[in-house]
Amino acid sequence: VLGLKLPNVFGRAEKLTFQFSYGTKETSYGLSFFKPQPGHFERNVSVNVYKVTGQFPWSSIRETDRGISAELGFPLWKTNQTLKWEGVWRELGSLGQTAAFAIREESGHSLKSSLSHAMVIDSRNSSILPRKGGLLKIHQELAGYTGGDTSFLKEDFEIQLNKSLIWDSVRFNI
Repeated sequence: VLGLKLPNVFGRAEKLTFQFSYGTKETSYGLSFFKPQPGHFERNVSVNVYKVTGQFPWSSIRETDRGISAELGFPLWKTNQTLKWEGVWRELGSLGQTAAFAIREESGHSLKSSLSHAMVIDSRNSSILPRKGGLLKIHQELAGYTGGDTSFLKEDFEIQLNKSLIWDSVRFNI
């Protein structure tokens, strides 16, 4: 893994980041730019460009994703909101001649364009080792209505409740 971070690159708390990772099964690189609103760090815009290539021998698949995304983050009442557009060009291929016909049938190119929204409510006393409080994350992604040949609606959520017990132990309810 090799990374380069240029904080405060234009003198207004911007951050430019490049990361390269090389492994036996996955190689990736990406460039991202983060720009907060002056005086309000929680309001920000970021743009990312990336490429990820991975091999999955257990299913005989080779996948390459090339993508770009733009993200807007802002607080709203007691929540943090994120709006994101992402475009991904995905190429699937088989790792060998012994791959199942269903794998070879799925091989080829696809294009995903999606809009997503995330909301986070965090009342924990610490994000790393919380002793009390709660966390709620809700994420929706809608693909196919802004272009591309992939369409779906995806909903994710995470709930975390933390309460201190005896001897400094903490209970997580999920």
